Amino acid sequence: MLICGAVVCLCLASVGSGDATAQTGPAATLPAQGEKAMTQPMVLWDPAAPMPRRLDMPTLDGVTRVTVHRAIEGEYQFLSGPCIVAHKGRLFAYWTNGPRDEDPDAELCRGRWSDDGGRTWSDVEIVAGNTRHKPSYGHGTLLSHQDKLWVFPACFYRGKDGVLEIRMEGVLRDDKTGTWESRGIAVENFWAHEAPKPLPGGGWLVGGDMGPYPGHGPAIALIDKDSSVKWQVVPIPIPYGKKDYYAGETTVWVDRLGITAVIRNPEKDVALVSTSADGGRTWSEPVESNYPMAESRAYADTLSTGQRYLVSNSGNREFLTIAVTRPGQKLLSKVWMVRKGRVPPRWSTHSKKPQWSYPWVTEHKDNLYVIYAAGKEDCELSIIPLRSLQAE
Repeated sequence: MLICGAVVCLCLASVGSGDATAQTGPAATLPAQGEKAMTQPMVLWDPAAPMPRRLDMPTLDGVTRVTVHRAIEGEYQFLSGPCIVAHKGRLFAYWTNGPRDEDPDAELCRGRWSDDGGRTWSDVEIVAGNTRHKPSYGHGTLLSHQDKLWVFPACFYRGKDGVLEIRMEGVLRDDKTGTWESRGIAVENFWAHEAPKPLPGGGWLVGGDMGPYPGHGPAIALIDKDSSVKWQVVPIPIPYGKKDYYAGETTVWVDRLGITAVIRNPEKDVALVSTSADGGRTWSEPVESNYPMAESRAYADTLSTGQRYLVSNSGNREFLTIAVTRPGQKLLSKVWMVRKGRVPPRWSTHSKKPQWSYPWVTEHKDNLYVIYAAGKEDCELSIIPLRSLQAE
């Protein structure tokens, strides 16, 4: 894999492939200031299926809960954005850590391994950054491809006039030595919020947003189907109105049913939805859906059973749920509670509240692994058997 300092240049094949032509995504057409967005609602939840009250949602059978990482007083007391992937039969998880609170000037990425299906985990290791926090790194995405494990963390830096800016680096693991090495800048002004997903006919797509938190709107990144070193960043058009779009964290379904993005909504507790009919090159303006979702990052994908799923917070971040469709269907029709209840932080700060938040999901050996932050201090994992996710 070759990584260049272009708009996005990631080589998922081999170092030195040589084609590093920079490409930019198609410009998004934004409504004029004050122009109203489309109001036609998008149906995500099957209107014929009963939606249980949050407190009455059923729990899943056979779930195993594991603490992947627990914060230690006086070390790294802030944790967010955990990710998980299977690589060569092992599970690897990583996240961003800060000394006390969310601080883009003082964070690094750390992680752990599991060789027994997520039941126990290795000692913690630094993936990106250092104890001096120069530069500072936040969570991003990760990819196991062609026997190589890549992490693409967000790298924070101060640009002109001290304005916070973001770029993502490609960090490659040496499986023989267990060390991590940066291979350069992968993308500017884009923050990935899910794993790269293969596109029908070739290429990859990853959902995210523009710029550092709180961001400047939802976006996705594409890998060209014919050349894995050519990436394009594509904004999803939004009605800015009087302010920028707050935290447009995006996750995408990419399957034979089409391409649908689910976007964090900064104004109402329902999911926003955008669709693409041309492989992710252009997008509809986001509209509200009929699915309740708290203001937080969600995670969408398709199971090997042919069921779409969506893991998100309901009402507030103290309730983490998973909803699924019937096999081969688009509409969510069954929902379960993954975690609920207050998990107050042990060391309170302005950004920490009781929450099970920022889920990330991977399927591995007949299980769904849902990893998330607890109180923005600890990292928790729910291992869900696929057989428990059937929808009648």
